[in-house]
Amino acid sequence: MEEADFVAYPELKRLARLRDAGWTFHPAHDDSGELVQVNGVRSWPGGQADAVRVRYTTDAAAMRCDPGGQVLWSVEGSLDDVVDGLMELPDP
Repeated sequence: MEEADFVAYPELKRLARLRDAGWTFHPAHDDSGELVQVNGVRSWPGGQADAVRVRYTTDAAAMRCDPGGQVLWSVEGSLDDVVDGLMELPDP
């Protein structure tokens, strides 16, 4: 995420907590340049990975998968709910 995205969408500052914890984010823009979704990932030693998708402050989801792709944990809801869930999730 660029600082311009935080200025245009201050609610995304919640994702800065995840970024500071080692997450990598990839914003998705439509053809007009409008931000439509933010995807994030955090890989763990041993092959597990956490992923998050944010479309709107009320439309977010996250999950943790094992090395084979099986979902071990997931949450859907608001951006606040999802970020809180990820911050409370123990390391694998």
